[in-house]
Amino acid sequence: MSVKKISCLMLAVLLCISVCGCSKKSSMVIYRGTYISGVQYDMPESNTLAFAGDYELSVEGEHGSPLLSKTGAEKTWGILPVDYLSGWDYEYGSPISESALFLTYYDATYEKTFTVNSSDAVPKGRMLSKEVENGIKITYYFDEVEISVPVTYTLTESGLKISINPYDIVENNYIAMSVAVAPFFCSALNEKSDNRYLFVPSGSGAVMYTDCRGKARIYEEEVYGDDLAREKKWDYTNAEQIHMPVFGAVDGQEALYGIITSGAQSCSIGAYAGDKSAGYSGVYPIFNLRSYNEVQIDIGGTTGLKGFMRLADKRNPDTFEAIYGILTGEDASLAGIAAAYRDYLGLTGGTAGKLVNLTMLGGLMADRSAIGVPYTEFSATTKISEAKTIVEELNEAIGEPMNVRLLGYGGTGLTVDKIAGGFALNGKLGSKKDIKAFAEYCGSIGSKLYYDFDVVNFLSSGAGYSKRGNAAVDTTDYRVKRYAFDIALRKVDTTQKSTFLISRSSLPSVIDKAANAADKFGVKGVSFTALGVSAYSDFKEEKYYGKAGIAADVAAALGKIKASNASVCTAAANDYAAVASDFIDEIPTVSSSLIVLDADVPFYGMVFSGCRENAVSVNLSSTPRDKFLEAVKTGSGLSFVLAYDVNADAVASSFSAYISAGYAGMKDSVIGYAKEYADCFNAVSGSPVKSYSEKGGVSTTVFENGVVVIVNKTESEVTVEGVLVGAKSFIWRAAA
Repeated sequence: MSVKKISCLMLAVLLCISVCGCSKKSSMVIYRGTYISGVQYDMPESNTLAFAGDYELSVEGEHGSPLLSKTGAEKTWGILPVDYLSGWDYEYGSPISESALFLTYYDATYEKTFTVNSSDAVPKGRMLSKEVENGIKITYYFDEVEISVPVTYTLTESGLKISINPYDIVENNYIAMSVAVAPFFCSALNEKSDNRYLFVPSGSGAVMYTDCRGKARIYEEEVYGDDLAREKKWDYTNAEQIHMPVFGAVDGQEALYGIITSGAQSCSIGAYAGDKSAGYSGVYPIFNLRSYNEVQIDIGGTTGLKGFMRLADKRNPDTFEAIYGILTGEDASLAGIAAAYRDYLGLTGGTAGKLVNLTMLGGLMADRSAIGVPYTEFSATTKISEAKTIVEELNEAIGEPMNVRLLGYGGTGLTVDKIAGGFALNGKLGSKKDIKAFAEYCGSIGSKLYYDFDVVNFLSSGAGYSKRGNAAVDTTDYRVKRYAFDIALRKVDTTQKSTFLISRSSLPSVIDKAANAADKFGVKGVSFTALGVSAYSDFKEEKYYGKAGIAADVAAALGKIKASNASVCTAAANDYAAVASDFIDEIPTVSSSLIVLDADVPFYGMVFSGCRENAVSVNLSSTPRDKFLEAVKTGSGLSFVLAYDVNADAVASSFSAYISAGYAGMKDSVIGYAKEYADCFNAVSGSPVKSYSEKGGVSTTVFENGVVVIVNKTESEVTVEGVLVGAKSFIWRAAA
């Protein structure tokens, strides 16, 4: 690269920083180092590197590919698909599947990111290999952009660990943004087959089949959802997000799964499927090295608003690691991957759930006007006395204990204002004496009462926290603003005020204060709906860049609550919050529904059912019968969102839950679903899923206690194993 071009690029970077700045932070840190150019390295000799447990790690010399094998497994899994590559005609270049890495970098000249792969490194000898203890370290050189990436492959008794230290990556004039690691390691042959697919953890989980249908199908989503500290004024996708950093590939009778064990919150998961010339389809972790925000600045003239990518001044702080394990036989399946992930999380069966689980909507702030002067007033939709009436009536009809969540019972109800609702109970809904008596009643019938606090989002200063001092900031050093979205137009709803995120350093104290408030109400159950799904950066401190530390911070805070003999509830929670919960409400049952995903699978339920109390939300869906059947698939409980009085304020509000929440209209449905499902639920409750299969809308789940459940979600009756299953129905049989 010429000196002139280097100088121009450096100037462009500095200009971009100054234009997009308005920041008190130091200038952009570029991690320069000695970039070794032009040297052709020898490939390592083929040999065995290490043994650990049932695993063996070796290296293949022709392409420099680490290979993982396991005792009893027929297939050897390579970082590169060496069998396919050995037959490739290199006259017309290298296939993309000869890539150990995909590198995304930022080019300040074009103010855009670009992605390149390492397929040229092998034929050009631009890989430097060095044996290390129990493995090998390979540095990959991207000569076009002068970025080098060292990757360490080491063997453990759990499988192959792949790690990258972000600060070992050398960049000179382009900025390394992310590295997709081993994209064709966890892979399956490009062949049409029900038993060849990639698993991605989008929402409930989804599969991508590996057959070729034209262009490659490319998938990518952030682990634990998009960084909430990134400004977002358009929302083109559905709300479901990745809740767990696990992925896998089933290739016939064998499978490989991967788990991101360090730095997961700063990662994405990607997949590349169906490219005929690649030979294989793969799923992989993407280590995001640097955070960013997309900002708009009015530069005047005819251009007006112009968008810029404002990069964080430093890289994300975590070291990235992923570990891979091999599955064979019956375990080479979706259920086998779920079982392996359960083991990793330390989950064991034996936790029985509750058949019916209720969420009561307390109230909201409604717009009013007096002699032309607008104001707001609290509008109650379910008082504590009314919530008690609902529980009494359903308990009498169903005769089963319940989990009961109080949502929107703080100072301004469901309407966001002070953090955690001001840690207060709205007096129009009842008194502390009322809620204490309600908690005692729930305990007397074996039910559990949870009080929900939003400890993440706030609008106004108060309750000991201020907008100026306790709000998280983005890469421009301004307070993060969160916007409500118009569901139809998928853009910002300008009629709603933007809210702020509590600073990451304040988050533990807010959680602790919420638990203390619940205890003062006499409630020993604390619910954190927003916290369980919210992962975000705070650029006040480097240790919070790239959402770093969110999993450890939340797990520690929730663990502290449980240590005080209180119970914790979350909803559709990320795995770190779900593991720390006693009850997980509203577990996801669909993926993000991106066009490249072929089928949704109930992976989330397969991981947690039998290990944590959990439930599927039924009545908020436009197809409640389908949601009911999704709960049956994994032996999950049923969850219903209810309001005693769906008044005009509720109907006119932006809270869509009220549309289907009216208790009077829902009572018979709740009782009907409960009675239909009770025997099956009690037969499987507390038992994890052993195996799962689905074809044509008909699924079969076998639980570890031997119970078999067959669910037919189609519009026609079907015969399975000689037994008739009605349309939109299910059957079950006890263990033989």
